[in-house]
Amino acid sequence: MTEVKYTKNEYLRLQTKHAQLVRYLPTLQLKKMLLQLEVNRADEEITAKVFLYEDEKDRANDAVKLLSYPFISEFLDSVRVDRVVTEMQNIAGVEIPSVKEVVFKPIRWMPLHQPIWMAPLMRVVEKLQKLYREILVLKEKKKILAAELRTVSIRVNLFEKRLIPELVRDMNTIKVFIDDAALQAVCQAKVAKEKIEGKEEVFA
Repeated sequence: MTEVKYTKNEYLRLQTKHAQLVRYLPTLQLKKMLLQLEVNRADEEITAKVFLYEDEKDRANDAVKLLSYPFISEFLDSVRVDRVVTEMQNIAGVEIPSVKEVVFKPIRWMPLHQPIWMAPLMRVVEKLQKLYREILVLKEKKKILAAELRTVSIRVNLFEKRLIPELVRDMNTIKVFIDDAALQAVCQAKVAKEKIEGKEEVFA
């Protein structure tokens, strides 16, 4: 801990620092609030996507159970993601990924005579894989936002509970010291004046 200097210059320095922290604190508090909202929103998005994914998965499983096509497993395995294209968005000053596009690999295995249900089922499988990748990216988004929220929360707490109160305490201590010193100087000057006036009366 830095030793406090009981001078007017030190008081002015602390006063300037205090003003800067007080001016910056609302910005941090606002960022904390926005980040908390975004974390909550990411939670809601993940819940909604997972619900949709599970619903689509159940429907796809039910459909597959009804099919007796001999190569159904080979067909399902042939639908694969090639890459997930993401783009970065700035949310509350933080770079966050979002899914722009899910690109699938060309299907190499395909029977010559396709059943009428194959194209619709392929779209369902692609949708499932797309939803799964979107959920992964949303979880990464939430992870980044939550980490930033923790950092900002620590800074807000540091400002509110330590830095600003310590500055106020040190400023008050210095002010009391300076006021006491000024009062003491006035008293000493008054005593000196009275002594001088007393000597003048003796020689009068």
